[in-house]
Amino acid sequence: MNKDAPLIVQGDGTILLDVGAKDFEEIRNFMLVFAELLKSPEYIHTYRITLVSLWNAASLDYNAETIINFLKKYASYEIPKNIIKQIETSIEKYGKVKIIKENEKYYLISEDEDIIDEIAHY
Repeated sequence: MNKDAPLIVQGDGTILLDVGAKDFEEIRNFMLVFAELLKSPEYIHTYRITLVSLWNAASLDYNAETIINFLKKYASYEIPKNIIKQIETSIEKYGKVKIIKENEKYYLISEDEDIIDEIAHY
């Protein structure tokens, strides 16, 4: 925990970034890999981690460990455990579902029945 670090990660997936941080541009650029920019007023930028933003990160070959280590490095406070779990579970699901087209119809397929059940009940 480093209270002078530029990020605050909140339990709802919101991340606040102090634009006055020494490495602001580098941090901002990496944040855009796995989080969506919500607001960018003068002093604090607000991002949100979403399932889609994590899916996009996974599609660019970023793994959960890389993202979590980045957050730990720049976070002012401990990262909420539910956020760590969300990152890990979302990234590990990437590539386990495919969409196929047969006879003008689209189907979701996966070898992981739990993922198909989760999608069906979403």
